Formats: sequence, structure tokens, C-alpha cells
Amino acid sequence: MDIQRMLRQFRPMKHYIIAAACVFVLGIILGYTDSGAYQSLLQAQIDQLQGMADIIKQSDHQQLSLFSHILLNNLLASILSILLGLFFGIFPLYFLVSNGLLLGFVATDRSGGQTFLYFLKGIVPHGIFEIPAFILACALGLRLGFLMLESIGGLFNEERRLRFQINFRSYIKLLATGIIMVIVLMLLAAVIESTVTYALMN
Repeated sequence: MDIQRMLRQFRPMKHYIIAAACVFVLGIILGYTDSGAYQSLLQAQIDQLQGMADIIKQSDHQQLSLFSHILLNNLLASILSILLGLFFGIFPLYFLVSNGLLLGFVATDRSGGQTFLYFLKGIVPHGIFEIPAFILACALGLRLGFLMLESIGGLFNEERRLRFQINFRSYIKLLATGIIMVIVLMLLAAVIESTVTYALMN
């Protein structure tokens, strides 16, 4: 499939991708401007990241362990973002806000003399692939959520039911391409984070 055809296929997803990106950015802004208000909400995510970091530090092959943990964690999060969209898109929205809050919160961390440049070094190299992949996965989940709402309308109206069937078939066709794009981007992000980011942070 050529790039132009792929972009045409994703044209119906444009508004969902924009919406997902806006929610994510809103989460970052909230986490950055009022980080203290969300610390208790984010504590579980922080503890999970710390636990993963401790496991990686104890590994004999830290970079390989970092690569595998990041890739598996990100792919699992992406799959859940899509599948849990079945519940009317609520969970993808939650993932977008919570991850945005976490990123904004981490950006305000100045413990140990860390600077904003230090934060950028730790995020930007792999983030240029990881963040778009995450937003795309959540957008696919949001689209699925809206399709579920359409299906309810189709229970009482023949025209809406036919429209839902057409839209759902179209969604299934682009879902495979979307998942492949997410996997490729997450793979690139994991490679960069376990090499380039790892070297910069060290």
C-alpha cells in the first residue's frame, strides 16, 4: 500500500486523531501547571514506572531489558486503548488524560538538580515516534467508541443500522493498517529509547 492511498484510507480518522491529540495536550498542560493537584492520582503510574526501572537496573543486559520492557508495555497500552474503546470511548480518553498528566508532571520535576533540558533529552528522541503511535491507538479506540454509540441508534432505525454496518466495515479495514503503524512506531521508539535516549541520560 502506497503512502497516498494509506492517507486517503485514514481520512475518516482525521477528527479523531485531532481530538485525541488535543486531549493529550490538555493533560500535559494540566499536569505541568498544577502538578501537585494530580500527584496522588498519578502515584500508581509513578510506582509502576519506578518498579520497571528497578527491574531494568538489576538486569545483566540493561539495554536489552529496557527495550523489551518498553516495547511490551507500550504495545499492551496501545492494544488496550483500542479494544477498551468498545466502552463508548471512555477508556481511551482516560488514557490520554492520565498519560498527558504524567508527562506534564514529570516535566516539572526538578529533584536532583534536573533541568527542563534534561527532561527533553529523556523524552524527545523516542517521543517523536512513541507519542504519535499512542495518539493514533487512542484515536482508533475513540472511533470504535463512537461506532458503538451508532450501533445503539441502529437498534431503532433501519437507516442508522445500515450506516453503522458500512462505517464498521470501513473501520475494520483501516484497523489492520492502523495497528501495523502503531507497532512499527512503537518498535522504533523502543529501539531509540534503549540506545539513543539511554546514552543521553547516562
